[in-house]
Amino acid sequence: MRVVCFIDGFNMYHALARLGDEKYKWVDLRKLSEQFISEGEQLTDVYYFTAYCEWNKEKKTRHKLYVQALETKRVKTILGAFKVVTRKFSKQSMPIIKCSIPKWLRKFWLPKRIIFQTHEEKEMDVNIALKIVELAVSNQYDKAIIISGDSDLVPAITTVRRMYPTKKFKCVLPPNGRGKKMCQTCDEKSQISRHHLDQAIMDSIIITPSNITIASPYIK
Repeated sequence: MRVVCFIDGFNMYHALARLGDEKYKWVDLRKLSEQFISEGEQLTDVYYFTAYCEWNKEKKTRHKLYVQALETKRVKTILGAFKVVTRKFSKQSMPIIKCSIPKWLRKFWLPKRIIFQTHEEKEMDVNIALKIVELAVSNQYDKAIIISGDSDLVPAITTVRRMYPTKKFKCVLPPNGRGKKMCQTCDEKSQISRHHLDQAIMDSIIITPSNITIASPYIK
């Protein structure tokens, strides 16, 4: 059975960041994916969906090194993009989920309205969904492993299952991640643990086929 793995890079990134160990940012995604393959299955391709934060050169440099290292492990990267968006906060219309200011002080310390800019990742969910459908239509897999808990991917899965009832899906949640709807939609479910990650850490120094040395910024 041919298996393709689709990895939601930002879903994974935030889950790994919460673990608080830098070495997990240097994980071989192919080796990680192989741990969720069953007997009689063959992992053919691994797709990593992500985007570079253009406003932070240091982070972008580290991220590009990681992508280059993944290329040596036969992981295919599909890039999305960040966009600057404007958000508005109003005390009257938006609930406050968390705030460091005590509740009894908020009516004095919080302005009625705040307008701010932030960066939001765009295109990733669409890129993943399109690739899931595209590779199903071209019959590139019999089973798809999706490392994400994002329910935005559910329509793509249900579309493929309707068009090709024999194709199977497995949801693999990031560490401590949640994805009830994803798990309910797929045929199988699992979750990444620290043990899985420890088994997939890449070497601190990687030599590319063209003899370029890549040094991990996370592992000394």
